Amino acid sequence: MPPETPPMIMPPVVLRDAMSESCDLLDDIRATLDLQDRMHAYAALRVLLHALRDRMAAETVLATAAGMPLMVSGIAVQGWTPRAPAPRRPLMDDISDGLPLGFPVPPGPAAAAVMAALLARAAPQAAARLRVAAPDLSPAPN
Repeated sequence: MPPETPPMIMPPVVLRDAMSESCDLLDDIRATLDLQDRMHAYAALRVLLHALRDRMAAETVLATAAGMPLMVSGIAVQGWTPRAPAPRRPLMDDISDGLPLGFPVPPGPAAAAVMAALLARAAPQAAARLRVAAPDLSPAPN
């Protein structure tokens, strides 16, 4: 008979750290864009991730997500049905349409701030894929 496992009181360290890292990312976006709360920052993050995801092949999406912070990778694939990328309208049109009505920042600056925050935290290979997917939002690497 296996030994009894004690009840979990604290979440595993990896989950605690992932939550902290996600909150830091949202706080950076919020501060950069002078947003009132994290929900606006989350909306901007989610819409950019989904717009980029829908422009990538499934293998590229998964490889990119694997190089992003844990919870960000989950947001990237949330609600996703893998399929071949189809010809799409301009990225900024999808971002504009995806932001909530009355979003307090124009789509261009919102997307640029989110991209900068993602590039600062993504693994090098994931950052390179993000730059390829949205070259107009991606400053050259240092």
